[in-house]
Amino acid sequence: MISIIKKSVGIFSIIIFFIGCKTIPCRNTFLTPAFIGFSPSDIDTIIIRQYKKNDNFFHLLDTTLITNNPHIAYYSTSHDTTIIVLNVISGEEKYIFPDNDWQVYIPAKNKTVSISTINSPQTSYKCFGDNCGCTNPIDSFIQDGVTTIPQSKDVPYFGTTYLLYIN
Repeated sequence: MISIIKKSVGIFSIIIFFIGCKTIPCRNTFLTPAFIGFSPSDIDTIIIRQYKKNDNFFHLLDTTLITNNPHIAYYSTSHDTTIIVLNVISGEEKYIFPDNDWQVYIPAKNKTVSISTINSPQTSYKCFGDNCGCTNPIDSFIQDGVTTIPQSKDVPYFGTTYLLYIN
Protein backbone atom coordinates (compact mmCIF):
# COMPACT_ATOMS: atom_id res chain seq x y z
CA MET A 1 0.00 0.00 0.00
CA ILE A 2 2.79 2.45 0.92
CA SER A 3 4.70 1.62 -2.29
CA ILE A 4 1.55 2.36 -4.37
CA ILE A 5 1.23 5.75 -2.61
CA LYS A 6 4.94 6.50 -3.22
CA LYS A 7 4.61 5.57 -6.90
CA SER A 8 1.46 7.66 -7.23
CA VAL A 9 3.13 10.68 -5.60
CA GLY A 10 6.17 10.21 -7.87
CA ILE A 11 4.07 9.97 -11.04
CA PHE A 12 1.95 12.94 -9.93
CA SER A 13 5.09 15.00 -9.27
CA ILE A 14 6.47 14.21 -12.74
CA ILE A 15 3.16 15.15 -14.37
CA ILE A 16 3.02 18.47 -12.45
CA PHE A 17 6.64 19.21 -13.45
CA PHE A 18 5.94 18.67 -17.15
CA ILE A 19 2.73 20.68 -17.01
CA GLY A 20 4.62 23.57 -15.37
CA CYS A 21 7.67 23.25 -17.63
CA LYS A 22 7.58 25.70 -20.51
CA THR A 23 9.78 26.74 -23.40
CA ILE A 24 10.48 30.46 -23.56
CA PRO A 25 12.31 32.44 -26.24
CA CYS A 26 15.57 33.92 -25.01
CA ARG A 27 15.98 37.70 -25.03
CA ASN A 28 18.57 39.50 -27.10
CA THR A 29 21.84 40.40 -25.48
CA PHE A 30 23.84 43.46 -26.40
CA LEU A 31 27.28 44.76 -27.33
CA THR A 32 29.13 46.86 -24.76
CA PRO A 33 31.67 49.42 -26.01
CA ALA A 34 35.22 48.93 -24.70
CA PHE A 35 37.46 51.89 -25.50
CA ILE A 36 41.18 51.07 -25.70
CA GLY A 37 43.80 53.79 -25.34
CA PHE A 38 41.42 56.71 -24.89
CA SER A 39 41.88 59.30 -22.16
CA PRO A 40 38.90 59.87 -19.83
CA SER A 41 38.26 63.28 -21.41
CA ASP A 42 38.12 61.66 -24.88
CA ILE A 43 35.18 59.47 -23.92
CA ASP A 44 33.39 61.50 -21.25
CA THR A 45 30.80 62.10 -23.97
CA ILE A 46 29.83 59.67 -26.75
CA ILE A 47 26.85 59.52 -29.06
CA ILE A 48 25.06 56.27 -29.93
CA ARG A 49 23.08 56.31 -33.18
CA GLN A 50 20.52 53.61 -33.95
CA TYR A 51 19.73 52.85 -37.61
CA LYS A 52 17.30 50.66 -39.46
CA LYS A 53 18.87 47.21 -39.90
CA ASN A 54 20.49 46.36 -43.25
CA ASP A 55 19.87 49.87 -44.61
CA ASN A 56 23.49 51.10 -45.08
CA PHE A 57 23.07 53.62 -42.21
CA PHE A 58 20.54 55.61 -44.20
CA HIS A 59 17.47 55.73 -41.90
CA LEU A 60 18.38 57.10 -38.48
CA LEU A 61 15.93 55.84 -35.82
CA ASP A 62 17.32 57.29 -32.59
CA THR A 63 20.28 59.17 -31.13
CA THR A 64 21.44 58.99 -27.52
CA LEU A 65 23.97 61.19 -25.77
CA ILE A 66 26.04 59.20 -23.26
CA THR A 67 28.02 61.01 -20.58
CA ASN A 68 30.06 59.84 -17.63
CA ASN A 69 27.02 60.10 -15.36
CA PRO A 70 25.97 57.06 -13.27
CA HIS A 71 22.30 57.68 -14.16
CA ILE A 72 23.12 57.32 -17.84
CA ALA A 73 26.04 54.89 -18.12
CA TYR A 74 28.48 52.88 -16.02
CA TYR A 75 32.17 53.56 -16.80
CA SER A 76 34.66 50.91 -15.67
CA THR A 77 38.38 51.47 -16.36
CA SER A 78 41.17 48.92 -16.04
CA HIS A 79 44.65 49.67 -17.38
CA ASP A 80 44.15 51.34 -20.79
CA THR A 81 40.58 50.08 -21.39
CA THR A 82 37.31 51.73 -20.39
CA ILE A 83 34.11 49.70 -20.66
CA ILE A 84 30.92 51.73 -20.87
CA VAL A 85 27.77 49.84 -19.90
CA LEU A 86 24.79 51.69 -21.32
CA ASN A 87 21.95 51.93 -18.79
CA VAL A 88 18.25 52.52 -19.06
CA ILE A 89 17.63 56.13 -20.09
CA SER A 90 14.17 57.67 -19.74
CA GLY A 91 12.61 54.24 -19.34
CA GLU A 92 14.12 52.92 -22.60
CA GLU A 93 17.00 50.53 -22.94
CA LYS A 94 19.76 52.14 -25.00
CA TYR A 95 21.94 49.13 -25.63
CA ILE A 96 23.52 48.04 -28.89
CA PHE A 97 21.12 45.21 -29.75
CA PRO A 98 21.09 42.89 -32.80
CA ASP A 99 17.78 44.26 -34.13
CA ASN A 100 19.39 47.38 -35.64
CA ASP A 101 22.60 48.80 -37.08
CA TRP A 102 24.54 51.25 -34.94
CA GLN A 103 27.18 53.96 -34.88
CA VAL A 104 29.27 55.06 -31.93
CA TYR A 105 30.50 58.63 -32.36
CA ILE A 106 33.32 60.04 -30.22
CA PRO A 107 33.08 63.85 -30.54
CA ALA A 108 36.47 64.54 -28.88
CA LYS A 109 38.20 62.49 -31.59
CA ASN A 110 35.70 63.12 -34.43
CA LYS A 111 35.63 59.33 -34.82
CA THR A 112 32.67 57.20 -35.88
CA VAL A 113 32.55 53.41 -35.50
CA SER A 114 29.86 51.59 -37.50
CA ILE A 115 28.34 48.28 -36.36
CA SER A 116 26.04 46.21 -38.57
CA THR A 117 24.94 42.66 -39.34
CA ILE A 118 24.93 41.53 -35.71
CA ASN A 119 24.58 37.75 -35.95
CA SER A 120 22.63 36.58 -32.91
CA PRO A 121 20.81 33.26 -33.38
CA GLN A 122 17.46 33.08 -31.62
CA THR A 123 17.40 30.37 -28.98
CA SER A 124 14.90 29.10 -26.43
CA TYR A 125 15.10 27.68 -22.94
CA LYS A 126 13.01 25.13 -21.05
CA CYS A 127 12.27 26.08 -17.50
CA PHE A 128 9.86 25.63 -14.63
CA GLY A 129 8.12 28.55 -12.94
CA ASP A 130 8.19 32.26 -13.62
CA ASN A 131 11.85 32.99 -12.84
CA CYS A 132 13.27 31.91 -16.20
CA GLY A 133 15.94 33.81 -18.02
CA CYS A 134 18.28 33.31 -20.91
CA THR A 135 19.98 35.40 -23.55
CA ASN A 136 20.84 34.78 -27.17
CA PRO A 137 24.55 34.69 -28.01
CA ILE A 138 26.21 37.14 -30.38
CA ASP A 139 28.31 35.11 -32.81
CA SER A 140 29.65 37.95 -34.97
CA PHE A 141 29.08 41.47 -36.27
CA ILE A 142 30.59 43.79 -38.85
CA GLN A 143 32.61 46.67 -37.39
CA ASP A 144 33.76 49.28 -39.91
CA GLY A 145 33.48 46.75 -42.73
CA VAL A 146 35.36 43.94 -40.92
CA THR A 147 33.63 40.82 -39.58
CA THR A 148 34.39 40.54 -35.87
CA ILE A 149 33.92 37.70 -33.38
CA PRO A 150 33.11 39.33 -30.03
CA GLN A 151 34.62 38.31 -26.72
CA SER A 152 32.38 37.96 -23.71
CA LYS A 153 33.35 39.36 -20.34
CA ASP A 154 31.84 39.53 -16.87
CA VAL A 155 31.28 43.17 -15.92
CA PRO A 156 30.74 43.92 -12.20
CA TYR A 157 27.04 44.39 -11.32
CA PHE A 158 25.95 43.67 -14.91
CA GLY A 159 26.97 40.08 -15.61
CA THR A 160 28.22 38.71 -18.90
CA THR A 161 28.31 40.99 -21.91
CA TYR A 162 29.83 40.93 -25.40
CA LEU A 163 32.52 43.55 -26.00
CA LEU A 164 32.77 45.95 -28.92
CA TYR A 165 36.45 47.00 -28.93
CA ILE A 166 37.14 50.53 -30.15
CA ASN A 167 40.77 51.64 -30.62
